[in-house]
Amino acid sequence: MKAETSLTMALSKKEGSSYFVLEAVGKDVSKTSLDEFLQKSLDQNGQPKVIVGRLKPEYQALIPAALRLAELELGKPYDSFFDLENDAYYCSELIHLSFQKANEGKAIFDTPPMTYLDPDTGEIFSIWEEYFDKLGVPVPEGEPGLNPGGMSTSPVLDIVFDYQDISDH
Repeated sequence: MKAETSLTMALSKKEGSSYFVLEAVGKDVSKTSLDEFLQKSLDQNGQPKVIVGRLKPEYQALIPAALRLAELELGKPYDSFFDLENDAYYCSELIHLSFQKANEGKAIFDTPPMTYLDPDTGEIFSIWEEYFDKLGVPVPEGEPGLNPGGMSTSPVLDIVFDYQDISDH
């Protein structure tokens, strides 16, 4: 997955004749219409910067339970701290924990150590220092976590569609 297209992760579900996504973004976990979700981030050609991943067949039976579990989190606060242990959620965390719970506590996505380091200098990027300073907590360098770009390369997913490919034709 291209890094610039990895803005958020969400679970999609059909309800009647409409599709919606469950996402942790902004202030809380919310249900958003698919159309609204796709319009949140458009590229210079007016195409959504969205890539669609599908769980591999051996994990697809977990989807209904993961969706039900994610729906139970509606209204929970957004996790500005990127902490897997609190009762708030960031985008990737919502998906990770929903599937982990659906899989009887066994994670299907990896949670490698997060890094906020500039690879050229080995120092924490100043934007992250400022971000976590405002929250009054240390940068969680090395703590377990996950992000959309990393999840998109997970061996449990197949990337099946890239909306930006539409603009290339």
